Amino acid sequence: MSSLTALLILLMLPFLWLLQTSFRPMRRSSPSRRRSSSGRPSRTTRAVGFGLPHSFANSLTVGVVSTVRSMLIGVPAAYALSRWTSRASNTINLWILASRVAPPIAFTIPYFLVYRHLELSTR
Repeated sequence: MSSLTALLILLMLPFLWLLQTSFRPMRRSSPSRRRSSSGRPSRTTRAVGFGLPHSFANSLTVGVVSTVRSMLIGVPAAYALSRWTSRASNTINLWILASRVAPPIAFTIPYFLVYRHLELSTR
């Protein structure tokens, strides 16, 4: 077995455990008595009954549509920025790269100060 296969199996174990656990019948046990869980619906059966396929389809639709819309805007913009040459293009590219590399919380205080200066905040 190659190391890549071993790594893939190791990374998939939590997901396989989650899937295996979802098909087990639900147990409702009290400290005083424990019964067999046969005849009770599994977690997966109950989730399907509560509209999981519809919710999953909605989430998938929103994810695909938002990804396609972002790519339709982002790819041409990235192409235009890569082809654009001027004195400011390197500076703009550096600012875009810095904003992607920095943690988002680092921009919270400057945004707040700008909002407060422009009197856009609620306080």
